[in-house]
Amino acid sequence: KGEFSSVSGGLANQATHARSSVSGGARNMAQNVDASVSGGFLNRAVGRYGSVSGGKSNFANGETSTVSGGIGNKAENKFSSISGGMKNQALGVSTSILGGKENVADKSFSMVSRKGNKSKKVSKFFVDENNSTLTAVINTRAASGDSN
Repeated sequence: KGEFSSVSGGLANQATHARSSVSGGARNMAQNVDASVSGGFLNRAVGRYGSVSGGKSNFANGETSTVSGGIGNKAENKFSSISGGMKNQALGVSTSILGGKENVADKSFSMVSRKGNKSKKVSKFFVDENNSTLTAVINTRAASGDSN
């Protein structure tokens, strides 16, 4: 157990490094400084400042990477995030997967969603003032739909 780490509930959970925490669930592991797992089953936060909020068999391996839930998701690189879904992989630096199934974001600064998509480079995007339109700008592309 790491210095100032905590395991506050659940079954067979481990917080192995300084200031790491596991809040509940079963067989979850927070395995780096300031890493956290909030619950679920068989989740691992391995990257420094990495976090997994819940779900099953999710991995936050990159520094400051996040998996919010789902099943079998992997946030592998720095600043990568997965909002949920199943069998998604955020492999590039600063990549995001918004959910769905079997998506791969392997290009840095990219985002994907839905099912079976692979990332293309995304530099900037914004939502319009009515919060209804996602607009890509400055030589950017975002993959969405099925099998793009």
